Amino acid sequence: MGISGVYFGIIVGMLLSGWLATHFGWESIFYVFGTASLIWCFAWFAIVRDSPDRDPWITKNEKDFILNSFKDYGQRRMKTPWLAIFTSMPVYAVSVAHFAYSYGYYTLLTELPYYMRHIVNFDLETSGFVSAIPYILLIALLFPSGYLADWFQIKNILSTSQVRKFFNNVSFFAQMVFLLLAAYFTNKIHIVICISLSIGLGAFSMSGFLANTLDIAPQFSSIVLGISNTIATLPGLIAPIVTGFILDPNTPVRFNSLHF
Repeated sequence: MGISGVYFGIIVGMLLSGWLATHFGWESIFYVFGTASLIWCFAWFAIVRDSPDRDPWITKNEKDFILNSFKDYGQRRMKTPWLAIFTSMPVYAVSVAHFAYSYGYYTLLTELPYYMRHIVNFDLETSGFVSAIPYILLIALLFPSGYLADWFQIKNILSTSQVRKFFNNVSFFAQMVFLLLAAYFTNKIHIVICISLSIGLGAFSMSGFLANTLDIAPQFSSIVLGISNTIATLPGLIAPIVTGFILDPNTPVRFNSLHF
């Protein structure tokens, strides 16, 4: 649900940004989403509690269920095996896959609206709506891809390791193919379809590298994912720089419309 929430936020942002910029100026985008973030923060501090037994809105049955589920685990406090984590090849494999996914994700996230506006020639308002379509498809495929991955394991068609490798590699390969095809099409509809499939099929990789942290370190999956996600955040800095250089190595680095 956390992943789908992130992509839902992206969709809302893209849907509204073009409309806000067209009707109220580009400054309105920052005012609207900045205010929404503040409202969210206040709501979070007011509603969220540290544990179920401190939550005044939770039902007794739900509270008892959650606390009993973690009773045995809470009695076994394990020391974090930092050396084993940082010398584990599976941890680095997950991190590399996460980095690769994020590189394409951040490249498209930062450049897609610009591409739709200046290359495919959609107007500003339309480009925002069109740029949201791939992420709508991504959310739509998140849940069925997860159920399909579980179905393969439950039916003993594929082992857990095979599911992770199959879903991850098929997803990455399909993303590459459709993104390359988009570069050769000139029809707007064909381009949007290819880009939408390229981003949308990334949902299947969530049952690959992302779920793999629970397989290799179930007790410390949050730590492994934290390390992996830190490495996967680096493309947010690198991808716009590399993209700007590839597009025009003689111009300053471009982060969307900002120049340095």
